[in-house]
Amino acid sequence: STNGIVVPLEIGQIQGISYSWDGLYRGSSIAFEHNGRIIVGSVTLLEPTDQIVLDFGRLMQSMRLK
Repeated sequence: STNGIVVPLEIGQIQGISYSWDGLYRGSSIAFEHNGRIIVGSVTLLEPTDQIVLDFGRLMQSMRLK
């Protein structure tokens, strides 16, 4: 996603939005609704190539909601 711009997102069966942001640190967030609740996952980073960014992507891809 582009900094500050909300982008539609689909990960597996999950449909939501993603957006990146910048402040003290750069970050990226994914938000979606599940069972009437809003769930947000976020990661902060120093560089887009940081291992935590890859781990966050894998975590989001592996989610299974019931």
